[in-house]
Amino acid sequence: MTRILIDQGHTGWTGGAPPAQWEDLHEDLLVSRYSAAIVRVLRGLDYDACYTGPGPYLDRQARAVSGGARAYMACHVNSGAAALKAAGNPRNHTIFYDYRASAVGGRGLANAIVAACQRAFPRSTGWRTRECRPDHWTSNAY
Repeated sequence: MTRILIDQGHTGWTGGAPPAQWEDLHEDLLVSRYSAAIVRVLRGLDYDACYTGPGPYLDRQARAVSGGARAYMACHVNSGAAALKAAGNPRNHTIFYDYRASAVGGRGLANAIVAACQRAFPRSTGWRTRECRPDHWTSNAY
C-alpha cells in the first residue's frame, strides 16, 4: 500500500507565533479541515494516508522520508492580512512542490491537485503550481 504523509501546517508547531488569522478565518482550523478531507479521500482510494505530527519542517520532512512515504503533502492556508496583501488577490492559490520532487512526479502531482481544486471550486480562480526549495517554502519559491 502506498504511503502518503500529510503535514498539517501551523496546527501544532508555529515556532512560537500564533497561526495566521484574517477576520474570521484561522489558518490552523482551515488546514485541519481540508487536510482531514484529503486523508479521508486518500484512504477511500486505498492509500495509507496519515499525518506527520508536530515539529519543525525539517523534522516532519525527515519523518516522511524515514517512514517510506511516496508523497509528502504540506498543507497550509495563509490567511493573514499580510499574506493576502502580498498576494495582491485573496483568490490566488498556490500549490508548492519541492524542486527535487520533479524527477519523481512532484510537478505532476501538484498539477493534478490544481486540476482537482479547479473542478471542486469552480468559482475560485488563480490556481497555480510553483517550484520551491524546502528550506523556506515561500521566500524561495520561483
